[in-house]
Amino acid sequence: MKSPVILFALLLAGRTHQSLYLNNANHAYHVDYDTFVFQQAKHLILVKAEVDGKSGLFILDTGASHLTLNMRRFSDKKLIKNVGSSNNSQETSAPLHAMRVERFEWGMVQRSKLLCPVADLSSIEKTLGKPILGLIGYDILQHYVVDFNFENQILTIGENTAFEDAVGATWALDFRTCGHLPVVSATLSNRTIYLAFDSGASVSVLDHSWKKVAEPQTLRRQPMRYTGAASGVKEAEVFLLEHLMLDERPLQHVQMVLTALDKSTERCFRIDGLLGINAFPARRLVLDYTRNKLHVWLYDLPSAPETSL
Repeated sequence: MKSPVILFALLLAGRTHQSLYLNNANHAYHVDYDTFVFQQAKHLILVKAEVDGKSGLFILDTGASHLTLNMRRFSDKKLIKNVGSSNNSQETSAPLHAMRVERFEWGMVQRSKLLCPVADLSSIEKTLGKPILGLIGYDILQHYVVDFNFENQILTIGENTAFEDAVGATWALDFRTCGHLPVVSATLSNRTIYLAFDSGASVSVLDHSWKKVAEPQTLRRQPMRYTGAASGVKEAEVFLLEHLMLDERPLQHVQMVLTALDKSTERCFRIDGLLGINAFPARRLVLDYTRNKLHVWLYDLPSAPETSL
């Protein structure tokens, strides 16, 4: 837990930077990490960052491959058309446009001379009731450990050596990367499925081809409106599953929307669904890109959650 002094400084400034010298049996080393206050809206993580002097809210989206700009908020920048094709897991491929960024700043995380994809995030802005400058994706996060403390609404990002061991974690899951997506294996009705951890999804998603496998585990089902950072607001049928097995331990009462996923295997093994932040009644979650580990500490929730967002 953060000290009262650090928490008070965060409340005042929204960010603190810490620099440590650590020693182990083999060598001494220097580490840096930043701690931020974050907002949570519709199960999405919002942080403050800056692009070319313009500061505002970005969605922290592990399902996005790149730093992505909301084209409505950067209308003064030149649009470079047809630089490739986008491949959102919940949509078909579409032409990709981009803008040049001279400087991106998010505390100690800084990048220069970027070519950033653009997207129309107007529907997600309307749903959240907040202006959103863009998405922070894998190209920004890939060299760091990202620590979500949901108890205090604090996010820490830094080098792997800046963090304590995962003492008391409910899960310490290995993941593989499929392109930019961190993917864990799970078991549903004795069948292995592969789920990408996507902090830009407000609800977990399962490809509709798994419907018959999911039905025996389903406690109830109903229509739902759900929100994705890039895909906007959609409607689909949600299944409340009794449990998923993760590393031989049950994750209870998981809401999963059944929909069509783009399950392209050009760059990796298959993906059967997405795990959103709300899949875990977590008090803390650490996504360690440096070791390919996902650590989760749970709250104790004895009853099934409601299916409304």
